[in-house]
Amino acid sequence: MGTKNLGITRGADIFKVPFEKIICEPTKNGRIDYGDIEGLALSILENGQKQPIHATKTGNTPETLRFILRDGFRRYAAIKYIREELKQDFPYILVMGTGRNYTEIDGLFEQIVSNDGKPFNMLEEGNVYKALTSQGEIESTIAKRIGKSPQHVKNCLLLAELPANLKEYIINDHISCTFMLQLAREHVDY
Repeated sequence: MGTKNLGITRGADIFKVPFEKIICEPTKNGRIDYGDIEGLALSILENGQKQPIHATKTGNTPETLRFILRDGFRRYAAIKYIREELKQDFPYILVMGTGRNYTEIDGLFEQIVSNDGKPFNMLEEGNVYKALTSQGEIESTIAKRIGKSPQHVKNCLLLAELPANLKEYIINDHISCTFMLQLAREHVDY
């Protein structure tokens, strides 16, 4: 069955997919601060979606076909904003398929390595590294694959392990990641 019968048009490895066929699992995203979603939404409205999201296809019939979002959570949120808040017609989203061998670990690494939008802060990186370690990846392998030092990975993981009330200080910009790391090292009990 061709993709045309499923309401999807294909160009090279990029698909034009109906928005409602995208499954967004926010727990798969390390990002906490999405930044200026309204600004990104207005840019997409004016200039079009320049970068596709990355998603894994699931299902084979028009009824079951879905794409699970792997990378591009900010773009997805901006297009959702266009549709729901700005009440603009934006029926399709550009999707680059990830292939059948694409794993959750691949998706987590891609969030860090391929990010060309708003940079992750250290706490957000730590959330991704924490998800990777829960999948069996070790810190030295993570550091090597992302091109950062093992100490950087360790620092980010330390932030990700902080209690929620301390993370809120970082999230709300009351304290920097660097200063919170210093405090965490000095006060092992938090």
